[in-house]
Amino acid sequence: MGKSFSHLYSSFASIQESFEKVKTENEAQYHFLQLLVEHINVGIISIAGDENITLINSPAKKLLGITSSKNWSSLKEGCPVFGEKIEEIGKSGKRLIEVNAGNSSLLLSVDVSSTILIGQEYRLITFKDIHNEIEQNEMEAWHKLIRILTHEIMNSLTTVSSLTETMQMMLEPTEGKETETQTLSKETLKDLRFSMKTIGRRSDGLLHFVEDYRKVTRVPQPVLENVSSKKLIDGIFHLFSSELKTAGIELTVDIEDFNLHVDQGQIDQVLINLISNSQHALENRDDGVIQIKSYKSESGNHISVRDNGIGIEKKALQEIFVPFFTTRDDGSGIGLSLSKQIMSLHGAKINVASEQNKGTTVLLTFYDN
Repeated sequence: MGKSFSHLYSSFASIQESFEKVKTENEAQYHFLQLLVEHINVGIISIAGDENITLINSPAKKLLGITSSKNWSSLKEGCPVFGEKIEEIGKSGKRLIEVNAGNSSLLLSVDVSSTILIGQEYRLITFKDIHNEIEQNEMEAWHKLIRILTHEIMNSLTTVSSLTETMQMMLEPTEGKETETQTLSKETLKDLRFSMKTIGRRSDGLLHFVEDYRKVTRVPQPVLENVSSKKLIDGIFHLFSSELKTAGIELTVDIEDFNLHVDQGQIDQVLINLISNSQHALENRDDGVIQIKSYKSESGNHISVRDNGIGIEKKALQEIFVPFFTTRDDGSGIGLSLSKQIMSLHGAKINVASEQNKGTTVLLTFYDN
């Protein structure tokens, strides 16, 4: 009997030791997670049920300009705009929220998700100020745009300036003394006509370039309506099928039908731009294929355009949405820029994945309202 109690005591001691070890490890992990939550550069708020705030970290307090808050109602009173927008999102969703903190304005990227733990519903709100990041991206985009604008304008003006100087030398071989037109040789007249035509052509090109710039900067607000993905894709298929067949390119569709709340004319324009780009990427190929596909996923409603063309260089992928950037000699460089603006106005996204000599896939993602 004594040995049994001794063995039982030893077992309990071993269990207690293991329990204390697990408890210590859990406490260490808990403190580490607390430290991590406090130092991560993202605001975090956890709400149990509809009211009780179980966690609010220092970055969240700093971004919202509050010292502390134990319940959701008091936080909404202190930050009414933030609270109102979070309530609009509901239990799950993402949104950009502009709030005022003191004398500054913040643009918060907010993500709300919900889960149930031990029978209790929790709502997790994470947010980060992206104002500075957007300003930096805008500045980089402007630098790229100015570089391309300067390049295009200087190319035209250099030609015009050079030809004007040449024509002036033909008409005034001696400084200040004009040549009589009847004394000009046929060869000189031919050169003058050629120079004037070139100047006219370059001037027209510059005017078209400026007109393209106006298009990029004046995209109208979309007029939204419910349109089925099948209707969109069928329309594009009938528009391009004959032309692509003549060019020896196979056009296929894979349609999962769903409704989109979009401006049909604008989304048609996006798809037309994408198909045209794919067509150019498949020039001089015998096995060219373009596929338009629509499908739904947890992340949204998607329409993709995929081709097996020449692909895009990695370096060029970083520039393709910059206005007037193009990898083609005859390209205007406004198609993808316009497409991105149209998608942004719809609250949607456009992403491009490409591999040289294997092809390109452009993914349009729309979110449910």
